[in-house]
Amino acid sequence: MKRLVILCLLVATTAAAAPPPLDAKTKQLVFDIYKQLIEINTTDSIGNNTTAAQAMAARLKAAGFPAADVQVLAPNPRKGNLVARLHGTGKEKPLLLLAHLDVVEAKREDWSMDPFVLTEKDGYYYGRGTSDDKAMAAIWIATLIRFTWIDKPKPSAPSPLTPAVMKPIAEVSNEFWPGTPVLPLMSAGASDGLYLRNAGIPTYGVSGLFGELSDSRAHGKDERVRVDSFYDSAQFLYVLAKRLAS
Repeated sequence: MKRLVILCLLVATTAAAAPPPLDAKTKQLVFDIYKQLIEINTTDSIGNNTTAAQAMAARLKAAGFPAADVQVLAPNPRKGNLVARLHGTGKEKPLLLLAHLDVVEAKREDWSMDPFVLTEKDGYYYGRGTSDDKAMAAIWIATLIRFTWIDKPKPSAPSPLTPAVMKPIAEVSNEFWPGTPVLPLMSAGASDGLYLRNAGIPTYGVSGLFGELSDSRAHGKDERVRVDSFYDSAQFLYVLAKRLAS
């Protein structure tokens, strides 16, 4: 399968050292968070985003985040949002890691399995939200927890599409998938980028979560993501976030 890293700028890849492998401790952590999120129903009809946000807040606090830096904001009782802060040096603007917890509706009778039970089958993880967007939510929570295991990262300022942002993306992409082209793509919808840009926060999208072009199931029946792709993405985003914050 030919792979493309979809980004907002065409850049050349460069050779670099191989990225560190995902260790067993981290793999178990990101799996446990992923499973927990998938199995919390966050649909609009009967789901509860606040429950998911509170579950992730509890994980961050257990990892050592001060309560003052972990907030669940719920203007609507079922639509809570988690906002957490990991302090850097304060010398640069912060790096925002963003994902959403809400998912589209999924009826059990329409699926081959329970959409709210994380199911591994034939090299894929199945479940509502496996690709959109609880994979990234789980990975970012795991990434924040992993940052507490090591020295605090030095945040770098978000900026327009300049080499300061795009070069690390190209380099890390080439470390994971040598020779993979990095191509631009503008997403005209389904993004909160508009509001962030209007607030003065530059916004970028990259996941490293690969799938077949002919097998897009996000928002559809039997939504799924490849198991190996999920863990590749977990390590890719971790390395990329460290590189951008260094």
